[in-house]
Amino acid sequence: MKKILLLTTSLICFHLSTYAQLRFGLTGGLQTSKLQVSASGLSVNTSGLFGVHVGGVAEYTVNDNFFIRPELLFSFKGGTLSDGFDKYRTSLTYLEVPIQAVYKYEVGNGKLVGGIGPYLGFLLGGMDDDERIEVGTDVKALDAGLRLLGGYELTEKNLMLNLFYNVGLANINPSSRGKLKNSTFGLSVTYFLGER
Repeated sequence: MKKILLLTTSLICFHLSTYAQLRFGLTGGLQTSKLQVSASGLSVNTSGLFGVHVGGVAEYTVNDNFFIRPELLFSFKGGTLSDGFDKYRTSLTYLEVPIQAVYKYEVGNGKLVGGIGPYLGFLLGGMDDDERIEVGTDVKALDAGLRLLGGYELTEKNLMLNLFYNVGLANINPSSRGKLKNSTFGLSVTYFLGER
């Protein structure tokens, strides 16, 4: 699966880089994430964990309003879980690859932006309270889900402000005792390099 994703991403990047409609930028921001737990017969309270994300973005122009936007991010996620007796703080570090179809509509001196697309997250490591997480043993190495995006682009400044919501669709719990999924809500600022 990882080899197929890497090959597909490489081919897309190579294909897109041959056209002048491609621009690159830097992105980062704040986010709050939560671990969604579902297990029969188990009552677990969850609360969010604040984190950051930072990385690069490419934007391929399909036409005046439609764009393809892949990103490569370091994303810090997790959450706090409580079963009534014990409380656990889990922090997870992912290399995340969202690929969104984006629509832009001109309003004033900029553009309203809306987008949707899948994301893949590769777990790099993490901590469960003071213990290091074993990738693949404690938490699955691969996360996947859907990303929703909305915001505003200040065209003359090469700057975009947006809100996003990642809905985790993959169960990241390696055991058969219930499901564990990521969900993340955040604010990003993107600065595009060079002129359009």
